[in-house]
Amino acid sequence: MKLSIVTIFLLIAIYSHGTPLLSEEKSTEPTAPLTIVTIENTLPFSFTLPDGAPSGLYIEFWQLWSETNNIPVKFVLLPYNEGIQLVRQKNTIHSGLFKTAQREEWADFSLPIHNVQTGFIYNSSVKRGAKFRELKNIKVSAHQLSFQEMYMRENYPDTKLTTYQNFDEGISQLLNNEVQALFGEIPSVSARLAQKGLSGVFIISDEVITSNNVFALIAKGQPELLEQINQGIENIPINKIIELEEKWLPTIKPFFADASQLANLTLAEKKWLKQHTSLNLGVHSNWSPYEYMDDSNNHSGIAADYIQHIEKKLSIKLEENRQLSWHQSLARLENKSIDVMAAIVRTPEREKKMLFTDPYFSVPTVIVSRKNGFNADSLESLAGRSVGVIESTAELEFITRDNPSLKIVPLKSMDEGLALLSNGKLDSVIGVTSSVNVAINDGHYSDLIITGFSPYRLEISMAVRSDLEPLVGILNKVFANMSEKEKIAIANNWLSIQLNTGTPLSTIVAWVVPIVSFLMLIIFMYSRMNRKFKDLSLTDQLTGLRNRRFIQNNLDRETDHILRVNSKSNSGKGNKSESESVHIFFLMDIDYFKPINDVHGHKAGDQVLIQIRAILEKVFRKTDYLVRWGGEEFLVITRFSNREQAPELAERLRQTVEDHGFDIGSKKTLKKTCSIGFACYPFVSNNPDLLSWEQVIDIADHCMYSAKNSVRNAWVGLTNNNCDESDIHSGVIEHTQRLIESEKLTVESSISDSQTLRWK
Repeated sequence: MKLSIVTIFLLIAIYSHGTPLLSEEKSTEPTAPLTIVTIENTLPFSFTLPDGAPSGLYIEFWQLWSETNNIPVKFVLLPYNEGIQLVRQKNTIHSGLFKTAQREEWADFSLPIHNVQTGFIYNSSVKRGAKFRELKNIKVSAHQLSFQEMYMRENYPDTKLTTYQNFDEGISQLLNNEVQALFGEIPSVSARLAQKGLSGVFIISDEVITSNNVFALIAKGQPELLEQINQGIENIPINKIIELEEKWLPTIKPFFADASQLANLTLAEKKWLKQHTSLNLGVHSNWSPYEYMDDSNNHSGIAADYIQHIEKKLSIKLEENRQLSWHQSLARLENKSIDVMAAIVRTPEREKKMLFTDPYFSVPTVIVSRKNGFNADSLESLAGRSVGVIESTAELEFITRDNPSLKIVPLKSMDEGLALLSNGKLDSVIGVTSSVNVAINDGHYSDLIITGFSPYRLEISMAVRSDLEPLVGILNKVFANMSEKEKIAIANNWLSIQLNTGTPLSTIVAWVVPIVSFLMLIIFMYSRMNRKFKDLSLTDQLTGLRNRRFIQNNLDRETDHILRVNSKSNSGKGNKSESESVHIFFLMDIDYFKPINDVHGHKAGDQVLIQIRAILEKVFRKTDYLVRWGGEEFLVITRFSNREQAPELAERLRQTVEDHGFDIGSKKTLKKTCSIGFACYPFVSNNPDLLSWEQVIDIADHCMYSAKNSVRNAWVGLTNNNCDESDIHSGVIEHTQRLIESEKLTVESSISDSQTLRWK
């Protein structure tokens, strides 16, 4: 019996010690990937490339989610019904669907990840611009078992509704006039029509019937997985999501655009800020110029300017506690009754009690000595001597720790230390450069000089109480998002050099002349280098064409010339040949450019863009502005005396691109087409102040996208024909759209005469 009990205890001991070892071995195994199910062949959201790789907006969103959270995923592209059956299993996520009552019965939904507008695509039997509620006896088709089918049955029960199982079937119904409209997601329908070369055959209505948020969804009963999904979504920087939306849906406002005031914040950080709109701030009342209270008891200095910047960017309020000394504030921060300290140096001791941001400012510390006394140029030279350092400061902690041979004298202030040094009661004082300068100038210590630098450079940070960890990451992102110009402006505001009154002229000359000579040499060298850098900054490095910045910097001068010429013309004094002087803005976009990168690689895409330069130089003059506007878009600005030359030039450019064989290497040649939009400046010849050139480029851009959305390999142009000045003032883009819809704009293409609108 005793043996049995001992045996049992031994077995228990072995098992209890063995279990952690087993679990430890398992922890080294790689995490099993989560399965992401998405609907196959739903451009531009999810589809399969020719090499079998998944692609699309939702695919790249979940890849970003995976990379951000270090959680592996695998993708399964299936028909809708098969995908839903798979999602009903555990540890399986649907990439994105609308929320419906039927789905809510069996599924839980994540935070919203996108928004999709739903509307109609009509065949030629429906008049362009018609509204759905105005149409009688119309037959509509929607994807079987989709949100659109349910929506039509619930909200338009009297509509004659049929369904299709795949998009090709729906298109066939529309072509054969079995139905007059398809009801579907606008981005997906537009992409599928473009893929099939049918963009100009049907009418995509601009009437949005419903706009729905998109959510990931999982089968009910998996709260841990749902929390993991939502936390992962909140961890993604918003600017990264916006980049994906702009890449796949360039003509649609990104869903997360309204949340992008500081776009590198995550959704979780923005949520945290909404819950903490006001924070308590501890300040230093006498650490000029870094932080102090001025004569009016206002928070001033470098730290105060950074606090103002933070409040503006984050829409929060940091309330200064002006009744507390710096030491009292520090103690309050440690016991969590104050939230933030504006200016503090990180030390090992302080790190035990509070959190720190990244440094936002860095300052050296210097050694101050008497002119006629002991002259110290380093800490080593001060061994055995008395050195004053302000108490409770980071420099005191560092110097005491590293220099036991010094006789450290704690000071209440820099003024106290300089007075003791001037009276011979200290051999030296160590402090922060600017604080020392201010104190010497204010106290008129003409007998004190800076004789050397200490090895300690103080990194000024903000300190955050230990239970407010999200605030540290948020503040770091604010600092990282500041431009160098903003940082330099703050520094220059507080670190300007001051001269003591009464300084001898000979001393000023002895210092100023060599300094000024040196500065002039630096300015000369800088101007030469800056000219080179400026030339580079105004040039597109791939094509060698001018870039967007060049136009923004130089076109005002060019358009001023146009206004002067037209002003002379209107007064009857101008040259007759210049009386119609006008800029024509051509915006050109390469059709179906993305597949070049996807199929042939980015080098092939770069070769196409480089060869566009030769085409532009062939069509236009050497005096014209040839600009790579961005991505696969190019801008050409030419000056003519006749607005009616614009259509001829646009057609010549379109035809030249179409005829060109683009060499992409490996003995491969591609044929490409382009979509072009154009507009003129001044927009109306007798009113040059009506629109700016920036607004005219917006019109050309709108016209270009109209060409792309209608037929591609086309151009759409607007000079000042058929325009009403009052309409332009009420909304230039809206007026342009009305002209397009009423067919008062040019739409020329190489597709067929049946799809060509002639110049009105």
